[in-house]
Amino acid sequence: MPPSTGPPFSPPVTTSLPLRVSGARVLRAAVDLANTAGIDALSMRKLGDALGVEAMSLYNHVSNKSELLDGMVDVVFAEIDLPPADVDWRAAMRTRALSARRVLTRHRWAIGLMESRSAPGPATLRHQETSLPFDSPKDAAQVAHDILRQSPAGEYPYLAELAAERVMQADYDFGDEFEVGLDLLLDSLERAIER
Repeated sequence: MPPSTGPPFSPPVTTSLPLRVSGARVLRAAVDLANTAGIDALSMRKLGDALGVEAMSLYNHVSNKSELLDGMVDVVFAEIDLPPADVDWRAAMRTRALSARRVLTRHRWAIGLMESRSAPGPATLRHQETSLPFDSPKDAAQVAHDILRQSPAGEYPYLAELAAERVMQADYDFGDEFEVGLDLLLDSLERAIER
């Protein structure tokens, strides 16, 4: 065979290698897809397209869509700031609530899913554990009892008035009153705990 007169063979040069798909990358891409297109638009096919892989390859990382949703919720819980242990309970609850609000504003689709998932991940469990500012179950039960005892057994005319005059109006924005409501709840809890 005569020698080749053309340039020597060299493999094609690529400027970037495809990113390896991992469980964490699948979850992050699913969260991003839900943020941009909504949770109802999430499918394994669309997620595979976003990652540049076949949908079936995603099942190497999640067993099914339910497990994918569980993981996505855990990603969202991981974004919520947990206050240090040495902060008083009121400041801790306020910090956590404000952080949760910021996170859920970015991930509105997660609001309906967060408490409905049956297989909480480590970030979800960590968040829930630190959300309980009581030294024992007895302390928690006592505070709940005190709060219920203070509630009148009859009708709630002020709540009805508030709902009719404000909440049910077309221009009402719950977000505008989030911090006011949060402080009212924390004040009530503080009074109940001090008793």
